[in-house]
Amino acid sequence: MRVEEADVVIFGYGEITNEIIKNFVSKKLKVICVTNQSCYDNDYVKQKNFDKYSYLEAQKLKIITNSTIFAWRDSSMLLNQSETLYKWLGSTSYQSTKSFLLSSASVYMDKAEPLDESDQNVIIDDKQNKKLVLEKTLFTLMKDKNVMHSNLRISNVYGLNLKYGFIGSLLDSIKFGGKVNIFKNKNIIRDYVHIKDVVQAVEKILEIEMNEVSINISTGIGTSISRVLEIFANKGYRFENETIIVNDDKIKLVSILDCQKLSKFIDWNPGHISEVLNKLLPDKLN
Repeated sequence: MRVEEADVVIFGYGEITNEIIKNFVSKKLKVICVTNQSCYDNDYVKQKNFDKYSYLEAQKLKIITNSTIFAWRDSSMLLNQSETLYKWLGSTSYQSTKSFLLSSASVYMDKAEPLDESDQNVIIDDKQNKKLVLEKTLFTLMKDKNVMHSNLRISNVYGLNLKYGFIGSLLDSIKFGGKVNIFKNKNIIRDYVHIKDVVQAVEKILEIEMNEVSINISTGIGTSISRVLEIFANKGYRFENETIIVNDDKIKLVSILDCQKLSKFIDWNPGHISEVLNKLLPDKLN
């Protein structure tokens, strides 16, 4: 069995992991990405310190790494096909010093105040929440391997290269035109964090010793949909004629994450959305 060694191994691939990989590769860390998808960025794909394997290819290797990052939406990849991936990760063919899941604010209840990582803030019907099921599955897997595993619960991420989410749809509409989905209730509040801050947080967390089951990555500041639209309007971007009103009956009214715990481990000073967007968005000339 061929042995591959890496500083970081990432399972799953998307817009956020793309930015994380770019950062790690630029810092000369050896990165392995395990995914069945094609990579967006050809620049790092060509680098000697980056390798990509499909899930089937990876399971034929012995991989030794310092840090593992899981970037899955749910546990289906782990538990399908007779749980072969789960068994391989649990075997001596996969060795990791520490492990992390890119989780999300979706695991928390709908509350007006910023929520810390305590179990009392987690949604009650945890079996119906795919991220919570994945958190528990990975925690059990890594506990059996005597590997410290942490859930990085990330709030709403945005950035120029990210197409998903409310802000992503606004930025996409500016670039390419098209309709924007906006909730009927513009008082819905979210905690928006810029992708560069998330990437820096992940990098710093991987560098330290941390014995935490879960940790929030956020700004700790709530911003309403109406305020986001106001920020865009102040730069000359209005979406009155490009709006599709979406039903919001089952949507959380407030989602703000308390990031005091994160601040104890790293220097954490994320940019507020109004400041970041004012820098990112050029003034519209007409």
